[in-house]
Amino acid sequence: CIPEPLHATCGGRCGTWTNNCGQPVVCPSCPGGQQCLSNGSCAIEVVMRIKEVKDKEVLVPTNTFFATAAAVGLAGGRVELVDTDPATFSVNLKTLKRHVGPTTVGAIVVHIGGIITPRIHEIRRICDEAGVPLVEDAAHAHGCELRSKAAGTGS
Repeated sequence: CIPEPLHATCGGRCGTWTNNCGQPVVCPSCPGGQQCLSNGSCAIEVVMRIKEVKDKEVLVPTNTFFATAAAVGLAGGRVELVDTDPATFSVNLKTLKRHVGPTTVGAIVVHIGGIITPRIHEIRRICDEAGVPLVEDAAHAHGCELRSKAAGTGS
C-alpha cells in the first residue's frame, strides 16, 4: 500500500480514468499487493520516494525508455547510467560492479520486452553484497516468468 502523501504526489498526474477506477488493479506478482497507478513510471517514482533517493545516486540501465530515469529524477534522485549487455538486454554485470559504490542507494533492472535476464540472480547478488536495493521494472513483463517465478518477484 502506498502512503497517502506519496500517492497524492504521483496521483496528481493520473488521468480521470485512473483516479476514478472503482476497483484497484491487482498485481499477480505481489501476493496481497495492489494499487491503482496511472503507469509504470509513476510506480517507479513512488518506490524512489519511499526509498528516499533525493540527492542520492540510483543506477539505471541505458537500455530503457526515458521514463525510467525521469521517475528517479522526479523523486529527486541522481541518475547514473549503467551499460547494457547485448546478450541479455539487461544490465552489464561488469559495469554494474564498477558503478555500485558508497553513494549508490538503488539500482533498477528493466525487463525489456518481457525478457527477464537469466542473470537476475547475479545482479541481485551484486546489489545485496553492496547493500543496494534492486528495483525490477516489470512494466513490459506482466505474466512473464523465469524458473517459475514472476517478473518483479526477484525471479
